[in-house]
Amino acid sequence: MALALVEASDEAKFAAKKVLSKHLNTVSCSICGEFLKNEKRIKFISDHIKNLLLFLGKLMDVLVTKYVTIDH
Repeated sequence: MALALVEASDEAKFAAKKVLSKHLNTVSCSICGEFLKNEKRIKFISDHIKNLLLFLGKLMDVLVTKYVTIDH
């Protein structure tokens, strides 16, 4: 008699991951799927990412303006 490999559903994997996380009342991050302590943490991370992207955009503008010339 051979044993068959059974794949767990996504819902079961999600429930197990949530139970095994170290925080109570966790919230899953919409970006990475990791469980975080609460909504405030998700808002902090998303605000941080938004600020980082704004900074990188400004840096790219400066670099393009300084180092790229357009010949007409």
